[in-house]
Amino acid sequence: MSNKSKKNSNRRVFKPRVPTNKPAKKGNKITSLKSKLNEIYELHDLRTTCSGHCVCCQVACPQMNHSEFLVIVDSLYRRETKADRAEVLKASVRYFFSNSLVKPCPLLVNERCSVYEERPLACRLYGQWPDDMYDDRVKGFIKATGLKKEEIPLNTQCQFVKPVDKDRVPINRKDIEEMFKAIDTLDMNVGGFDEKQIGKRYNQRTWHDWFMVTVFGEERLSALTTFFLAAEEEAVEDLVVQICKQIDDVGEDIFGNVEKEVGDGRTVPYSYR
Repeated sequence: MSNKSKKNSNRRVFKPRVPTNKPAKKGNKITSLKSKLNEIYELHDLRTTCSGHCVCCQVACPQMNHSEFLVIVDSLYRRETKADRAEVLKASVRYFFSNSLVKPCPLLVNERCSVYEERPLACRLYGQWPDDMYDDRVKGFIKATGLKKEEIPLNTQCQFVKPVDKDRVPINRKDIEEMFKAIDTLDMNVGGFDEKQIGKRYNQRTWHDWFMVTVFGEERLSALTTFFLAAEEEAVEDLVVQICKQIDDVGEDIFGNVEKEVGDGRTVPYSYR
């Protein structure tokens, strides 16, 4: 949870979609959600010389759109063992209940991104944001936290990230807004968000918020949020320990609901017509 904001009664209830093996109607071409996202990412040349220092990833996992989360979690479920998924879930629980500004991405493996091919647009843009846009993001964080710029992690972009094509025209605000708008449209088609919810950014959450709501459900997540806002620090720490123990005790069955949503490797979830 990125901010301790009060629950919004108008916030959309997360409803998982169940994939189907039903054949498409004749003449309808089915394209995966991943390929649709790649089309958006390829609207502009986002290739960089990132050397894998993971300076950004060791500090935080950015917010991502609903469609981006679906592609990443599907990749996670097809590739990782249930024991590894449990570790990612427990890390997500700890981050959800943490006020720390430093939350290394739980998808790092051996200090490298394990979902690099599926990484969200915000990750792809890091190091390439126009200076004015990145400054606006930092100022927004300063306003939300009351901290000084030098106290905020990632208050400047990574010096190791440079465009592969040194002669290309730098990406600008209009380009970035165009890509995010296209992903918002995917969220409306895949996740059922309406324009008002998109305007309020209800289709964007951090990885740990998305994973938590997918495994535990929106109602339980709201109850946990209320507890986090009201409880003493010691009580919150005790709850985190209990939840992580519950994850270990329940074992692989805790992912049952997610597997209905993202598939088990034998289906192609979130196809886009």
